[in-house]
Formats: sequence, structure tokens, C-alpha cells
Amino acid sequence: MKSTIAEIRERFDNDVERFANLETGQQSTIDATISLELITEAAKNIAPGATHLLDIGCGAGNYTLKMLSKLPALHCTLVDLSQPMLDKALERVSAQTTGSVETHQGDIRELPLLKTAMILY
Repeated sequence: MKSTIAEIRERFDNDVERFANLETGQQSTIDATISLELITEAAKNIAPGATHLLDIGCGAGNYTLKMLSKLPALHCTLVDLSQPMLDKALERVSAQTTGSVETHQGDIRELPLLKTAMILY
């Protein structure tokens, strides 16, 4: 049986600190650290002049933080079901970018979003 949106939101609302750890945040993915590196390196190589990043299901911002280590001036749009996750991501991402950061809480299927130059995740 699939989880409801409310059940998913509640699970992530209650697990912000665990997911905020870059080294162990995605423990279900054994090679999470390698995946973060490969995905962000590929994105940087595909769009080296990117100015915007849209992170859907951003959690605590791990992918965005890794991308900012490669392209530090990105304007970041963060989307997640969980407001506590977004709060943590906003705190962490704002400290690492010289660009702007905006957040949107909710189901991506129900949120109107503006244009972005690069989509990650």
C-alpha cells in the first residue's frame, strides 16, 4: 500500500537531522556519497553556465549543497513536502550560495513554479 502525502510529510518532518547529514543522510542508498558526486559533477559539466537550480524533493538540501560546491552562485529554488526539511535546507543553502534562495512547501504536482535554467533531482 502506498503512503499518503500526509504520511510522507510526517515521516520527513520527524527526521530532519538524519537527512541533513551529507555523509549518512540517505542511508538506504549505500553509495549516496558517490551518487551525489557523480550527479552533481555531470550536471556541472552539462550546464557549466547554469544560474538557477530547481531541487524537487530537496529534503535538507544535500544535493543543492553538493551542486553549490561546484557552482557557488546558483539561485536556488527548493521544493519539499516537509516544512521542517525546507527550513533546514534554507538555513544550509543560504549559507553556501551568493545567489538567492526561495522555498516552496507542498506537492510538486500542485505547485506553480517559475522558469529555471537547470533541474536537478
